[in-house]
Amino acid sequence: MIKVIYISNEARPMDVAEPWLDCLLQEFYNQSDMEKLEGLPVTPFMDRDKVTKPSSQTGFIGFVLLPLFMELAILFPCLEKMSVPEMFSYIQGFLSADQEIREDIRKVVQVLEQTAREILTLLQSVHQPSGFKEIPSKCAKARELFCTVRTHLGELKTKFPVEQYYRFHEHWRFVLQRLAFLAAFVVYLESESLVTRDEVAQILGIEVVREKGFHLDVEDYLAGVLIMASELSRLAVNSVTAGDYSRPLRISNFINELDSGFRLLNLKNDPLRKRYDGLKYDVKKIEEVVYDLSIRGLAKEQEAGGDK
Repeated sequence: MIKVIYISNEARPMDVAEPWLDCLLQEFYNQSDMEKLEGLPVTPFMDRDKVTKPSSQTGFIGFVLLPLFMELAILFPCLEKMSVPEMFSYIQGFLSADQEIREDIRKVVQVLEQTAREILTLLQSVHQPSGFKEIPSKCAKARELFCTVRTHLGELKTKFPVEQYYRFHEHWRFVLQRLAFLAAFVVYLESESLVTRDEVAQILGIEVVREKGFHLDVEDYLAGVLIMASELSRLAVNSVTAGDYSRPLRISNFINELDSGFRLLNLKNDPLRKRYDGLKYDVKKIEEVVYDLSIRGLAKEQEAGGDK
């Protein structure tokens, strides 16, 4: 059991939070020891024998437990003179305020998700046979909708203390990845180039540098780029249906370069690694399209038509 210790006003929150973390981890490990003795499987999260701790544990500690314990440690100098009922009433007020922040964040995120769906619906039309001619107009309309996104993200910034970005990150992580994908897709459709992290941040109206506040996490940017790769594999197939035989060749070159770039990264994030594992299937799918065009002579025919 984690015991409440007396804390002087001079104690740093980190000095208090770290012992609590140690106690909590010890409880995890004690529980896993008992499960091992009973012949039960032990999750890596609770296994003291694992040399390398899983990202689920380090992430849970770094982004959930440590910020929570830090907040409680700040409160305890005020609590040590209270009675037990008063102390827990005070803590309940802190937890209620935290819940209100999360609820306010959820409301803004829901609006962001709706806007993201509108942009996606707009861009999906480029997969139609007639949609390739409308790419410039569709991209222009998408950029107009990104103005709405910037407004909502500006509102989201005001809902929580800026230094607690990663404490609430899970609430907007998925929608931010989706928006990064949409921004990357728009830039590719416009220029057939890879969007940079700075460009995505500019389109969304947020920062790149963590110290400046609400920012685009590098892993969220990479996830968005990988989602775009999957969308481009679909675009390659639909380009053939629309009679555009040169586009799959250009997409193939782009995706191969993207794959080469990702191979240089040592990805530790489990969800990001799984998404990257899907990139090889996108590469294979596009290669099959290019192969079919080549054996039918359609790629050369398209090039000859372009020369004329």
